[in-house]
Amino acid sequence: MVSAPQSVPCLKSHVKIRNLASLSSMFVDNVNDRLKSLSEAGKLEEAVLVFNHGFESNNMPSSWMCNHLVDALCKGKRHDEALSIKGRMDLAGIWLSSRTLDGMVECLVHFNRPEMGLGVVGLILKHGFVLKMYVVNLLLKNLLQNGEVMEAVKLFRLAGRNGLSVDVVSYNTLLNGLCKVKKMDEARNLFREMEVNNCVPNAVTYSTLMDGLCKSGEVEEAAVLLDKMNENGPKPDSYPYSILINGFCRSENIGRAKEVLDEMLKKGMTPNAVVYNSIIHSLGKAGQWKEAAAMFNAMLARGIPADVILYSSLIDGLCKNGRVRSALDMFSLMVEKGREPTISTYNCLINGLCSEGMMPDAVKLLDRMREGGLQPDVSTYNGFMKGLCASREVGEAMRLLNFLLKYMEGVNADSKTFSILIQRLCEEGRVKEVIVVHEKMLASRCSLDLVSYNQLIGVYFKLGKIHKVMELWKQMLVSEFVPDSITYSTMIDGFCKAQMVNVGKGLFAKMRISGRSPNLFDFNAMIAALCRASSLEEAKALFQNMKDIGLEPNIISFNILVNALMKAGDFESTRELLAEMSQKGIAPDATTFSGLIHRFSKVGLLKEAKGYLDSMAAAGFAPNSFVYSSLLEGFCLKRETNEMLRLLQQMAERGLSLDSKQINTVVECLSDSSEDMNVLGQLPDFSQKASKEMSVSCTQLLSKLHLFDTQTGQNAS
Repeated sequence: MVSAPQSVPCLKSHVKIRNLASLSSMFVDNVNDRLKSLSEAGKLEEAVLVFNHGFESNNMPSSWMCNHLVDALCKGKRHDEALSIKGRMDLAGIWLSSRTLDGMVECLVHFNRPEMGLGVVGLILKHGFVLKMYVVNLLLKNLLQNGEVMEAVKLFRLAGRNGLSVDVVSYNTLLNGLCKVKKMDEARNLFREMEVNNCVPNAVTYSTLMDGLCKSGEVEEAAVLLDKMNENGPKPDSYPYSILINGFCRSENIGRAKEVLDEMLKKGMTPNAVVYNSIIHSLGKAGQWKEAAAMFNAMLARGIPADVILYSSLIDGLCKNGRVRSALDMFSLMVEKGREPTISTYNCLINGLCSEGMMPDAVKLLDRMREGGLQPDVSTYNGFMKGLCASREVGEAMRLLNFLLKYMEGVNADSKTFSILIQRLCEEGRVKEVIVVHEKMLASRCSLDLVSYNQLIGVYFKLGKIHKVMELWKQMLVSEFVPDSITYSTMIDGFCKAQMVNVGKGLFAKMRISGRSPNLFDFNAMIAALCRASSLEEAKALFQNMKDIGLEPNIISFNILVNALMKAGDFESTRELLAEMSQKGIAPDATTFSGLIHRFSKVGLLKEAKGYLDSMAAAGFAPNSFVYSSLLEGFCLKRETNEMLRLLQQMAERGLSLDSKQINTVVECLSDSSEDMNVLGQLPDFSQKASKEMSVSCTQLLSKLHLFDTQTGQNAS
C-alpha cells in the first residue's frame, strides 16, 4: 500500500499561517478604523485606550494612523498623551511624519522644555522635512521666556539658512527678547536687518524697540523712532507715546514728558491713567506740587478717574515732602471719590503724621482704619515707633516694643522696628539700653539689617567689648551681608582706638581690595593709630598715599601728623608740613596752635612758642589753660620770671584761674628766683568768678607764697 504524501501537513501549516496573517491584518484594520472614527468624533481619551491596547497586544496601528492620532492629540492640547504615544512609536520603530515632529515641538514648549524642542528641530532637518515658520516662532518665544537669548538667535539664523522667509512675528519675538536683557546694540542691528530684508517693521516692532531703549535710559533715541513712525512708518497710536512719556519720567526729564503729552493731546489721543500717574508721580517726586495738582485736576476733568495707587502715591509723596496737611486733604478727596483706602494708604499717612510729630492725628487715623475693618500691621507700628523716636520719647518707644513683643498676636516686630529704636538710642548715647534692645531682637529671632550691624558694632567698641564686635562681624558675613563703607570705617576706627593697629591695618587693606575707597575719616584714623604706635614713617607714607589718590588732607590730618612730628623732635619736617598747610589754604585751628605751643615750650624753644601764642590770638582763638600751662612750665625752666608774670596777667585778663599744677609751677619758679620778692606785688588779681570756677584761687596762691616767705625768712608784705 502506497503511503500518503508527507507534504500534506506542511500545506496545512501554510494555510494556518496565511489565515493568522489575514486575521492579524483584519485586527490592525479594525484598530485603524476604530482610531480614525474615535479621533474624528473627538473621543481622544478612548482613542488613546484603543492605541495602548493594540501596543500591549502587539497589534500596532499603521504608521499613518499613529501619526494621525498624535496630530489629533496635539490639536486637542493633550500634550502629555501625545508625548506618551510618540514614545511608544519610537519603541515600535514607527517613522514620524513632519506633522508629528511639529506637534512634538508644540508639546515640549507646553512643558517648558525648549532645549528638547531644539533637538526635534534637528530631527526635522535631518529627515529632510520642511521647517515651518510657526514652529520656529513657537520655540523662539519659549527660549526667550527662559532667558536663552543666544540660543534663540541661533535658531533664528538657522531658519534663515534653511530658506525660511523670516516674518515680522519672528523679528518682533527676537527683538523683544533682546530688549528685555538690554542687548540694545543687537536689537538695533536686528531692526536695521528687517529693513534690508524688506520685512516692514510694524507698530509692535517700533513700540518694542522704543520700550527697550527707554528702559536702558536711551530715551532721546526712542523719541527719534517715534518721529520716524510719524514720517513714514505705521501711524502710532497712544501706546508708543505712553512708552516715551514713561521713559522721560524715569529719566527725570519731566519737561520732555509734558511736551510729548501735549503732542499726544494735539493729535486727539486720550492719555490713559498710567500716563497721568507717571507724570504726576514724577512731579511730586521733584517737589513740583503745584504742577502735580494741576495735572491731577486735568486728569479728573478729562473723565479719567484716579485709582487707589495714584492717590496712595500722592499721599506718600506729600508726606515725604513734609506736606502732611495737603496729604490729609488728598486722603479726604480719595474717600469722597469713593476710593477705599488700603492698609498701604493708611500706613503712608500715619508715617507722615508721626514724622511731623502729629501723634494725636496719627492715633485718630489708626482708629478710623480699624473702624473700616483694617487691622494695623508691623509697618503701621513702625510708623508710630519712628514718630516716638523722632520726638525723643524713647521710653514710650521702648514700651511700644514690649507691647508688640508680648501682646500683639499676628503682628511681629521686624528688623525695621528694632533698627529705628537702636538708631535713636545710639544717637542719644544710651549704650546700655541698646544692648537690651539687641538682646530682645535676638530673642525674637529677628535678623539685623546692615544699618543695625554698623550701629551695634560702634556701641560694643565704646563699651570695649571687642569679642562682641567680632561676633557681630562673623554673623554679618555668615548672613551674606556685604560690609559697606560705614562698616569698615567703624571697625577701623574702633580697632585703632583700642590700640589694635595691626587689625586696623588689615581691615584698611581689605576695604581697598573690596572696592570700597577709604574716606578722609578712615585715613585720619589710621594715621593717628600709626602715630600712637610710633610708626611715624608708615604714617607719613599713608599721608602721602592719601594725597596721591586725590584725597586732600584736612586740618585734622595735618594736626595729627604735626603733633607726631613735634613729639619725635622732627622740627624741620614740622615746618615743611606747616608750609604745605599754608600753600593749600588750610588755616591752623586752636588744636594746631595748642599742639605747637605745647611742643615748642617743652623743648625750650620759647620764642617760637610765644610767637604761635600771638598768632593764635590774632587768628581769633582764645588760648586755654592747657596752652598757658605749657608756656608757664617753659618759662619756669628758663627762669624767665617776667615772661611768666606777663602770662599770668593775660590769664587774669581772659578770666582764667589757676589750677593746682599751675600754682606749683609758679611757686617753684619764684622760689628759685634771686630777684627781689617785690615781684609778688606784680601778681595779677584773678576775678572772683574765675576763682570760684577752679579749685585753687589767687588768694590761695598768695597764701602759699606767704608760707614760703616765712619759711625762708623773707617778708611777703
